[in-house]
Amino acid sequence: MKTDRISIAMCTYNGSGYLGEQLDSIAAQTMLPFELIVCDDGSSDSTLEIVTDFARTVSFPVKIYRNEDRLGSTKNFEKAISLCAGELIALCDQDDRWVPEKLERLSLEFQQDASVGAVFSDGQLIDEDGRTNKNRLWHVFRFWEKNQREFRAEGPFRLLCHGDFITGATMMLRTSLRPVLLPIPRSWIHDAWLAWMVALRCRVSFVADCLIEYRVHRSQQIGTPTKSVRDRIRNCRTSQSAVCSARAARFAELARYLANEFPDAPASAKKEVRDLISICQVRSALGNNPLKRLWLIGANLPGYFRYAGGLRSALRDLLQERTNS
Repeated sequence: MKTDRISIAMCTYNGSGYLGEQLDSIAAQTMLPFELIVCDDGSSDSTLEIVTDFARTVSFPVKIYRNEDRLGSTKNFEKAISLCAGELIALCDQDDRWVPEKLERLSLEFQQDASVGAVFSDGQLIDEDGRTNKNRLWHVFRFWEKNQREFRAEGPFRLLCHGDFITGATMMLRTSLRPVLLPIPRSWIHDAWLAWMVALRCRVSFVADCLIEYRVHRSQQIGTPTKSVRDRIRNCRTSQSAVCSARAARFAELARYLANEFPDAPASAKKEVRDLISICQVRSALGNNPLKRLWLIGANLPGYFRYAGGLRSALRDLLQERTNS
């Protein structure tokens, strides 16, 4: 089945190792796309040849754009999104595999509810050799069933402040929202910014099935936060000051956007952003004095539970080895 509604926005960069599998999974969709937009960020391997050969074998247009200068992942996706001509845009990484029903299942959400501006799904993790991992994307990002219930009942804003759990490679968007989606600030990862921009204006839906096989490998630009036990222990004893400071700055940029570009944004979103910035600022300036650190953590414990992982993060901050004075 073919539709004139769906554009696929794919970004590539030296992806020859896995690109063929992803392209084959696109060609095997039960609902074929209107077009495939490929923005290549200056690959030096055979990526462009693989895409060009693929374009000769499929019935839908494959439009290839090669960046003269490296844009990086976020700005490359911004370019790809800007070039799409369909009514819906499905974001696509170069190294995953899609299940055959992906486009059909996601597009159905838009057909059933005109208020939906974006939809995303879960994904099955696979390794470099394509073998199934025991984890799923939503497990890794802790988008548990209770979070899914909160998402449906209360909206996404607190969860979006708590952490990035909407993976761009599983996302489909309405093209009509593009004027408010772009440009994407360089301090933001594209999928996190897109999720916020859609959620501020309309409903974000999700499909609780794995519609992609998400590949985790050493050379990927953005991956899942999977760490070894040793890495987790080291991370627990390392200061989160710089991480929290950067997060506060990133959300301060969103707060300025809400104040200047979208003053009519939901009040609940503005409050969540303000409260998140506040707890991030506290965590970034705990200081070296253990007693002061203990007092500040205790006084801000509700913020830890709401935005920062609860007691686990509070304990991490208490035990941190290096802090700002």
